[in-house]
Amino acid sequence: MQLALRQLLRCPFQGATKRMYLESKILELLVLMTEQEQSRTIAVPLQMDEVDRIHEARKILL
Repeated sequence: MQLALRQLLRCPFQGATKRMYLESKILELLVLMTEQEQSRTIAVPLQMDEVDRIHEARKILL
């Protein structure tokens, strides 16, 4: 992501080419951010005893 951001800030082009370059770098950053967010939300299966402890903690809190 840092590389794409540096490239975005140091655009070597002018005119219409610059616009296309900047748009493509912004899209690249959006893809990288989306990919990073998705990798954080991967569910990890819990053991049955962990589920039981979560339910017990919920009962206590309620």
